[in-house]
Amino acid sequence: MLQHALHYASIGWRVIPIHTAEQGICSCGNTACKPVAKHPRTPRGLHDGSTDPDTIRGWWARWPNANVGVVTGSDSGLIVIDFDQVEDLPLELQPLVSAYPETPRSTTGRGGKHVLFRHTGERIASRTGVWPHVDVRADGGYV
Repeated sequence: MLQHALHYASIGWRVIPIHTAEQGICSCGNTACKPVAKHPRTPRGLHDGSTDPDTIRGWWARWPNANVGVVTGSDSGLIVIDFDQVEDLPLELQPLVSAYPETPRSTTGRGGKHVLFRHTGERIASRTGVWPHVDVRADGGYV
């Protein structure tokens, strides 16, 4: 994960270490944690996002199994459309997942899709529930 974090930082994306799950329990130690393994390990969360290699190496030295979070919005120049469960999308929305073949995308740990776009420079707020199973991660968010 460290190498991925350093790569993302090298292209200007601010990264943060994210908790992990072991046997369904979050590494934060809270057995009632929701969402499990989807929140930052640092005190200020996404506000701690960094592109500094030494900072990033320090985090992964402390938490070698940390997942990698990427801060979205103008600071990283990134907007992400987060499709949680592609198969559960309404049929008219399913083509959106593959509509932009030249656009970078990733598959999430639970099989969802992230479609990445360049941030416009104007404030774009993160929003959940834009459509069922579709969120926008921009200013004030992370993936």
